[in-house]
Amino acid sequence: MLPARPLNEREISRAKLTALADGAGSNFRILAPEELPPEDVAVRGDFRVVRFRSGLIMHCSDTREVFDLTTQVLQEPGLSCFLFLTGTVDMRLGDRTFALGREAGSRDGPLHGKLINCAEPDLLTRISKKSRHIRKVVVTLPSDWMEEEEAGSNLDRAALRAFGRTHLASADWQPSPRIVSLAEQILHPPAHGGVLQNLYVESRSIEIVAEALRIFSPDSRQSVETIRTRDHERIRAIAALLGSRGYVPSSIEDLARDAGMSVSSLQRHFRSAYGMTVFEFVRNARLDEARHSLEHEGVSIAEAAYRAGYSNPANFATAFKRRFGVSPKNMRS
Repeated sequence: MLPARPLNEREISRAKLTALADGAGSNFRILAPEELPPEDVAVRGDFRVVRFRSGLIMHCSDTREVFDLTTQVLQEPGLSCFLFLTGTVDMRLGDRTFALGREAGSRDGPLHGKLINCAEPDLLTRISKKSRHIRKVVVTLPSDWMEEEEAGSNLDRAALRAFGRTHLASADWQPSPRIVSLAEQILHPPAHGGVLQNLYVESRSIEIVAEALRIFSPDSRQSVETIRTRDHERIRAIAALLGSRGYVPSSIEDLARDAGMSVSSLQRHFRSAYGMTVFEFVRNARLDEARHSLEHEGVSIAEAAYRAGYSNPANFATAFKRRFGVSPKNMRS
């Protein structure tokens, strides 16, 4: 594995970051700090997005945040392979939340890649903390690549296609030392410039994707948890109910009975589908409702906290900022 190089301290302004990120999706914007002028520095380091002729998209960064930074972009359909070499971020894609990076933020813990499928355009919100050093490589396959998987390959075509057709399906994968080395090479390519550098980066991006997709090989030791269509529909129905404004679940047992499954099955399938427990989902739904009330109804912070189920506005403010990256006072209309 190649040693990590010192961080390039090049300053990237808010306007420059917005322009650079445009290739990773559409409608990129910085949500917080909201008052940051376009010419002021948002991050320091290196930030690149490349769209190759093949349709593959590679996004990499080796940056340090100047502020607590919250960004949002409309993610296009496709399968993304996330590999964080340094640092962690909280990411929300649609109605799912992901913690990306080393386990528990450990500097020396094992690296874990994440595969996330976007079957339809959806909002991606990313939250990271001031002074955090982020080194990552993200490679995205267009959605039609998985549909064109040919017979005779060593992948489970049915499993791969089912994954590709399921919005927000996700799976972990364990990168090999070679893949980590290739990610380092993408972050620090030789100074070829132009087409040679693009070929250099694209070849390594393709190899990263190829290894990640081996979790769909029948003999893979890494497994992808799948949910039967009927169970998935039940979980989606429960999630829709939990996300209803004003709905308060009576108990986990009642929810499981309504879904026609055991409590353990409900929790397991819910975590697989949404990356969180049922009650984490409820908490987030209440915070979403509180944000809507602050933005569009002009309610007080105390009233929003009450609606979200918090008796202490300070605790509400902490949970609100953890979820959205901004404090409640910045959301009032």
